[in-house]
Amino acid sequence: MFILTFAVIGLSVLLYLSGMKTTLLFLSVFLSFGLFGQSPYFYSGLGHGKKGEFQEAIDDFTREIKINPDDVKAYVNRGLTYHNLGKYQEAIDDYNTAIKINPNFAEAYSYRGYTYRNLGKYQEAIDDCTRAIKINPDYAKAYLNRGVAYNELGKYQEAIADYNIAIKINPDFAKAYYNRGVAYKELGKYQEAIADYTTAIKINPDFAKAYCNRGVAKEQLGIYDCSDYKKACELGITKGCEYYKMDGCN
Repeated sequence: MFILTFAVIGLSVLLYLSGMKTTLLFLSVFLSFGLFGQSPYFYSGLGHGKKGEFQEAIDDFTREIKINPDDVKAYVNRGLTYHNLGKYQEAIDDYNTAIKINPNFAEAYSYRGYTYRNLGKYQEAIDDCTRAIKINPDYAKAYLNRGVAYNELGKYQEAIADYNIAIKINPDFAKAYYNRGVAYKELGKYQEAIADYTTAIKINPDFAKAYCNRGVAKEQLGIYDCSDYKKACELGITKGCEYYKMDGCN
């Protein structure tokens, strides 16, 4: 805190005496040594990740970790980036390190659960998400991740209960509505499924899977609506294109 206060005072004095150019130089030096938290490499890594430039993101998070070896956010974000590249063990290793540094970092458990889920280790995923929820009971993504794991185990009521909580925490959580729709569809509750897919689409008009699944649910009720499959196809869902052709829509 003393260092941060001193830095802010120093910035103010430099701004007054020397103008913006010197102040920005002073700021960049402090950021490079992580005295304000993460270094610029961390934020550069986030930017690369959003652009899908995963290797560049990993390189930046690795540089951040060299500067700040206890930066749990850097480990978690590098882990998520490894996950996006399908390097699941590397991802788990990074989450494990984050948890070792800070056993109360909910995001590390939730994302490790996400990776376990993709490895088909559904009970491990549920256990990790449960730990995340105990640490942060308002962590909507942890409820979503646990709900999807329950879905994969055929425990649809438990999944729906988790999605309900996620939606209560974040009413604009499109993925929670979509996955609740998937659970309702598996239970044969097609009207409820259609309603959830529709809500997901209203929140995210480019939610391709929601269009495709809504088309499937409508067919179960005898409603043949080519527009959902067409939209899903346009958004890159191969199944949507297949269903569009099968139903003689073109």
